[in-house]
Parts: sequence; structure tokens; C-alpha cells
Amino acid sequence: VGSINAFMARLDAAIGALRGFARQANHQVRTPLATARTQIALAARGTEPQALAKADSALIRAERVLAQLLLLARVQAAGGRPPLGPVDLSRAARDVAADLIPEALARGQDLGFDGPESVMV
Repeated sequence: VGSINAFMARLDAAIGALRGFARQANHQVRTPLATARTQIALAARGTEPQALAKADSALIRAERVLAQLLLLARVQAAGGRPPLGPVDLSRAARDVAADLIPEALARGQDLGFDGPESVMV
């Protein structure tokens, strides 16, 4: 029971954080899109060799923000609580690694996920 209560407290905190995130979503979405537009313009002029990689990274950030907004909308539509069900931790870790690969490459770092195909919890 204590573990469930602790989990629910963490879940409530996460939902609160998502609501706070939604209040600042306008800035969060516009900034990476503006960055991407600028980097694409620089790439078109040929003045910045890494411009397309930077634009791609900015678009990935915008995709994450939009995914979080969609999740928040689903949570709010479900009455404030996300639907609970099985989660594949391997897939989640693989997705996070894939999201961070462009940033790691820009820093000259090797990043990947090496784990079991599926770990359901």
C-alpha cells in the first residue's frame, strides 16, 4: 500500500508538472521552430555547415513538446488521470536514446540502447 501511495504521489506531481508545462507551451513550441527556420535559412545560404543538423535537433525538440501537449490533452480528457496499463521499458529507453542521438553526435559522443527486446512492467 505504501508503494502504491508513493507511486500515486509521484503521478500527481507529474500531472502537476505537465499542467505547468502546458501554461508555457506557446514559448516551448515557438522557440525550436524559429531556431529551425533560422538554421534552414543559414544552410540555404551556405554560411553555416552544421545548420541542417541544428535545424533537425530543433525540430526534434518541437516534436517532443507537441507529444507532451498531446499527452496532456489525453490526460485531461480522461479526467486528470492517465490510463494505466503495461509499459515496455525497453521501448521507452530505446525511444529516449533515439531522441538524444542527434545531440550526442553533435557532441562527438556515441549513444545507443543495448538491452532486451522487451521488458514489460
